[in-house]
This record gives sequence, structure tokens and C-alpha cells, in this order.
Amino acid sequence: MGGMQERITTTKKGSITSVQAVYVPADDLTDPAPATTFAHLDATTVLSRGISELGIYPAVDPLDSKSRMLDPRIRARKIQKFLSQPFTVAQVFTGSEGRLVKLEDTIRSFKEVLEGKHDHLPEAAFYMVGDIEDATAKAAKIAAEISGN
Repeated sequence: MGGMQERITTTKKGSITSVQAVYVPADDLTDPAPATTFAHLDATTVLSRGISELGIYPAVDPLDSKSRMLDPRIRARKIQKFLSQPFTVAQVFTGSEGRLVKLEDTIRSFKEVLEGKHDHLPEAAFYMVGDIEDATAKAAKIAAEISGN
């Protein structure tokens, strides 16, 4: 599986993604075989026999299902990057032109990031930007570069 998974990536021309069906012996998610596999996946959707017995289909167990995109550490890293605002005095060290942002805009932008309103933006979009509008513009630029435009 490792040899196949190493080819899964995103490039300027597109992305290669994969959906894996993993057999879990005796429905034990802590079994070493599936647990090791889950560590390499970005998301897992667990189908539950118990939920199926209730007549609910698809029998997705939201408590056992996971996604790295829902991980609070992802948002924390975005906040950390957002705090790297481009100050004029640091221009010599960062290579980024300094930007003056009003206190109100900084607070509003930070609050929006904290509330998850910009979870759809890539982490790199938050690095060395002034306010959230700058991050949104940077995300669009990143998307254009990936698509080759």
C-alpha cells in the first residue's frame, strides 16, 4: 500500500486521490493492522453494524469517523501562520513588504479565523498577510498557481 500511496499528491496539473476500503477484524478499530493504516489517511468514515441494525443508512458512525480537516490543530496552525503579520520593521528579515492593518480589522480577521469561517482556505494562505481579505486573495493566487493559470 505504501508504494501506491506515495504517488498520491497534488500538482499544478491536478491531484491524485484515493479511497481505501479497510477491513477491520471484529469491528475493533484499535486492532494494530487497521490502526496503522488509519494513521496514514486524511479521513476515515466508519460504517457501524449497530447503526445499520437501527435501520439508518448509510450506517456512518460520526463519533468514530475522523477527518484531519476537522482537527482543531489545523485551525491552530492557521492562526499561528496568521500571527506572522508583515511588519515594516521586519521587512529586512522576512522579505515581505510591511503592511499597516487597523486594530479593528486585525481583531475581526482573527475572530473569523477562530470561528472557522475560513477553514476552506489552505494553511499557506495565512502566512505573512495583513487581514483576512489578504489571506483570501493569497488563497486564490495559490489555487491559480496549482491549476496552472
